[in-house]
Amino acid sequence: MNREALKNIKPVKVIDVRGELCPVPTLRTSEALNNMKPGETLLILTDDDAALEDISSLAKRTGNKYLGSVTDKGFYKVYVEVR
Repeated sequence: MNREALKNIKPVKVIDVRGELCPVPTLRTSEALNNMKPGETLLILTDDDAALEDISSLAKRTGNKYLGSVTDKGFYKVYVEVR
């Protein structure tokens, strides 16, 4: 998904894990996804580079859809859709 498309997504839930390092961003993402309904989108705010790969892998492993990420003022906005 391109940057503009990601900017237009209205997430149902946002978790802020900035300042947290592996494995915290992935664990908090997993917990949030487990409490959401199919079709809902989760936005994860993180400044941990490793979290990008970890969250993408988590989404694939759990059958959810990794939509992509954008950089915003020194941190990442990562989008995952619950399937």
